[in-house]
Amino acid sequence: MTQSRQERTRWYMGFKQKTKKLKPQHLIEVISKQVQSRDLVQYLPLLRIEKNPKGEYYFFIAIESENIGNIPPKVDS
Repeated sequence: MTQSRQERTRWYMGFKQKTKKLKPQHLIEVISKQVQSRDLVQYLPLLRIEKNPKGEYYFFIAIESENIGNIPPKVDS
């Protein structure tokens, strides 16, 4: 049984990345394709990038789950 949107909480995981290793646009493309192909949009509805002038960026992914910090099993596999 799938939980309704009202029964889930949206929270964010953040990661710091250097642009030398992986360009932000490429990261968004790769993750977006995986989210769509694995039908995870209901659990991972949003991706955000915040660029830092030091050649780094922060990548945030919104996660919708029953509790904050609880990654849904379908996403965690």
